[in-house]
Amino acid sequence: MSLSDMHTYARRILGGLVFSALGDAFLIWQHIDGIYFIYGMVMFAIAHVLYIVSFGFRPLRLPVGAALFGVAAGMYAVLYPGLHGVYSVLVGVYVLLLWLMLWRGMARLQMFSNDLWTWTKLCACVGALLFIISDTLLGVNKFRIPIPYNRALIMTTYYAAQLGIALSVADLKDPTSGDVTTCGAPDVTASSKEVYCSNNEDMFELKDMSAHSFSNGLCCAKKME
Repeated sequence: MSLSDMHTYARRILGGLVFSALGDAFLIWQHIDGIYFIYGMVMFAIAHVLYIVSFGFRPLRLPVGAALFGVAAGMYAVLYPGLHGVYSVLVGVYVLLLWLMLWRGMARLQMFSNDLWTWTKLCACVGALLFIISDTLLGVNKFRIPIPYNRALIMTTYYAAQLGIALSVADLKDPTSGDVTTCGAPDVTASSKEVYCSNNEDMFELKDMSAHSFSNGLCCAKKME
């Protein structure tokens, strides 16, 4: 991830937190008028869109997405009997965005790749999962049946979710530190090095790079162990 991409990621996450705060404010006022709950949903929907765009769509991992959308359909089916009027559509769209966020958080985690896995990506993934737990509790409590200690459960999981997503910004580390020998140059020429390019996060190795030059995006060359 280039420095510019890092800053863009951080700004989008910050935007998501701001819209979430607006959503919190509207939900506080829902006892005055039910329309404020809808306003809150819209604010959180925008926050989820910002989180989704931040997480990106590479790698895609369609099987993970298909499985999660199956679970999302089940969640909507549980809530549907208690939905009336505009909520039938709004909740459906919101559930879709919620699970789309988890899909993108899980897809970028790449748990089994030591070179691409980071604890901050795990934080984002766990945060997205906790967001679903929190909103599922909220939805069931509002549209289906009352849940004991619902406020404590909803708010605890919600703030833990936002904390996890916010911590993912800590992934913005200087790629020139450690064993990285070249980063940000338009051309990379080296010998017996492992090369990874931030434009697609793919990693590959060339045994002899003495006659090779790379200019495809921002690349970094790292010495082989």
